[in-house]
Amino acid sequence: MYILLYRDTAALRSVHTRIMIAVASSLFLLATAHSGVSLSRGLKGFVDESDSDAFYQQIWIPSSVLKQAIYVTSRAYEGSTTLLILP
Repeated sequence: MYILLYRDTAALRSVHTRIMIAVASSLFLLATAHSGVSLSRGLKGFVDESDSDAFYQQIWIPSSVLKQAIYVTSRAYEGSTTLLILP
């Protein structure tokens, strides 16, 4: 981010630079959300529940669905931006 923002003021006005800043920021937010959900699921699965295997096999609970949705969104976002950046 530092190089994208402070390398050159003329480059900051470039459309590609703005796209890269938006992509980097959104992927960082998605990665942070994914880590937070994973930490929450880990604490609930190993501290609150008596059977952690049964907890992790329940893929229909909202935290599992949210984690998978964040992962799929980030992977789709990476794929679409790779095609966008290539000439």
